[in-house]
Amino acid sequence: MMVADGSGIAPAPHGAGSWRAAVGAVVVLMVLVCGACSSADTLDRAAVEALIPGLLLDEDSAAMTNVVCPEPIERGLGVTVRCTAELGGATAEFDVTQVDEDGTIDARLLHPVMQVADIEASAADRLAADLGQDYRVACAGPRLRLLDTPFTLACTATEPDDSVRRFTAAVAEDATFSIELG
Repeated sequence: MMVADGSGIAPAPHGAGSWRAAVGAVVVLMVLVCGACSSADTLDRAAVEALIPGLLLDEDSAAMTNVVCPEPIERGLGVTVRCTAELGGATAEFDVTQVDEDGTIDARLLHPVMQVADIEASAADRLAADLGQDYRVACAGPRLRLLDTPFTLACTATEPDDSVRRFTAAVAEDATFSIELG
């Protein structure tokens, strides 16, 4: 199967955005790497690396950079390699496993991922409940974050009269967070 860029790699159909159904969901996607061989015994590492962000993150693929897999990637049923990439200012690891003799692979992100938009929505709800009015919340930084290490977000909450409150959201590994108003 060939794709427009001639890489010989095409993703197998999957549910777009399905990884967002639950915070920290593990992502499993399939791809056919049939024509991207550097030899009959290996897969084309560069082609696999180029395809991984789009497979793991769909429309958020630009958030994943610097994908690196070991070389060579041996061809064979059950062969697994550990790859890394930058995501949300941290290093993410994922495993790539071949599930058949034809080079079909399974890519599994080894870290729970959270969209910052989820924190913004929850913070707006919490501020509305605690302070009695609606807020628009925006947080700075990468829009996707790994949840296996706590992190903080610098955020602003805009009131209906357009006055702004600044706060920090401290996010724990279990996706809970606390708000410290500035």
